Amino acid sequence: MLKIKAGLSVFDWLAGTPDEDKHVNLEPQEVRVRLPGLREPLRGAVQYPEYITDDARLTLENAISAAEHGALVANHTALDRFLTEENGRVRGASVEDRLTGNTFDIEAR
Repeated sequence: MLKIKAGLSVFDWLAGTPDEDKHVNLEPQEVRVRLPGLREPLRGAVQYPEYITDDARLTLENAISAAEHGALVANHTALDRFLTEENGRVRGASVEDRLTGNTFDIEAR
């Protein structure tokens, strides 16, 4: 729990989050009032408001970073089917490029 609290505090600080929007640490009894019926052990929770982000920009930056680190990035694709091993474990996907209509397989660990 300490790592989560520390991480969220750093996130609030780096984001320049105003005081009224910062995360709030909740004790177990506060959580039970809001969410009765949770199993033990309950050590607490964190209330973190949804924050406004530029989702499109964030997605684009993630794709650019992934490509810079060696990932194959495919946009405008649709899942055709999952590729599975004999034991049923998913090993990749067959996807269709919606711009060209071509279908290709993507393997993953």
